[in-house]
Amino acid sequence: MNPREPTFTCPWWLLFTFDNPVRKLIHNPNNILRPYVKPGNTVMDIGCGMGYFTLELARLVGPNGKVIAVDLQPQMLAGLNQRTNKAGLQSIIQPHQCAPDKTGVYEPVDVILAFWMVHEVYNRKSFLEELYLVLKPNGVLLIVEPLIHVTKKNFEYTLDLGCEVGFSEISHPSVAFSRSVIFLNKKIKIQGKKMKTNPPSIPYSNRFFPAILPLVGQKQYDQILTRYSELYAKHEMPVNEILKTHLINGILPGLAFYQILLETGKSKEEALLKIDQVFEDLFAKDINKFQKLGRLPFVYTILRTYIKTAMRQYPADGWDILWQQVDGDAIRFKMNSCFYYNTLSAYSAPELTASFCRVDDLIYGGMSSQVLWQRTQTIARGAEYCDFCFANARKAAK
Repeated sequence: MNPREPTFTCPWWLLFTFDNPVRKLIHNPNNILRPYVKPGNTVMDIGCGMGYFTLELARLVGPNGKVIAVDLQPQMLAGLNQRTNKAGLQSIIQPHQCAPDKTGVYEPVDVILAFWMVHEVYNRKSFLEELYLVLKPNGVLLIVEPLIHVTKKNFEYTLDLGCEVGFSEISHPSVAFSRSVIFLNKKIKIQGKKMKTNPPSIPYSNRFFPAILPLVGQKQYDQILTRYSELYAKHEMPVNEILKTHLINGILPGLAFYQILLETGKSKEEALLKIDQVFEDLFAKDINKFQKLGRLPFVYTILRTYIKTAMRQYPADGWDILWQQVDGDAIRFKMNSCFYYNTLSAYSAPELTASFCRVDDLIYGGMSSQVLWQRTQTIARGAEYCDFCFANARKAAK
């Protein structure tokens, strides 16, 4: 039996809870979209809302490209128009109000984005058939669905339908709190049969690999990419999707980099120093974003409100977290075990964990004068547990 296809559509007034500065720390539009969108492309953003991804798509396609922003609700498109005009992108973004059962877009497109919306479509097969017709040969369809709201079975139903209408299932890029797929339009229709790459595709970090290329050069980049592929193919993947995300986005790429550095003559100290330098460049945008967030007068309140939600990225399957305090004075918790440390120890590289810990220090240490980042020990640095503390500087000063 096919999973039930819901008809609920996210109301326009709820979008303000998604389109906020905090979300960019989790779903960075540029990191997610850059690998697939090129200058001059025509892109369709389905369920565009008020333009969370649309504006970045417009910047990526540039003045010679076009973004067709599709939404069912006029309030969404009205909000999008305001943001488009403010950003000066009205010559690139074309708003389009769709019908409940059809996009109504007939112009050929290079890329289609359907972010957290396919589960809202009543007839998914008809929807995917329409996308198949407008997507150019070798065009990319990126579908991303919310991990908690869309079950694995429900998502696999979408995958089956996509392959049934003619798409090739290419890869599953890692997107936080999500299930995702890249479909390619090969314009070869095989009824009732999945079309997959052979051997099975390997998911790559949309963040790590595009960013690291200019930092290490093509030769070393190719070595790291090959080693990552080998590590991924041999690693027994956990059932927990969030743990998989950590492996794909952080642990295995970092380990591949470390191993290549050691094999090309670097000592452990030299290799770790190089990784620290690259990580500092790699996370520079995150550091900058947190510093901007830190200028808000109520940043501690934001942190206190969202901290437990954000920490869902560290499930009990991988981390043993003990909450000690979440109030107006401080946010404190202990980590008695760490998925990064345990995994890297299994590869005889526990020392690499400290480089990931250092990223926390870089991001949170200089975030704001209103928040005091206080961590005195970590498992990676030889302690029995990691201690975390975000202290309210205003309360501490009294």
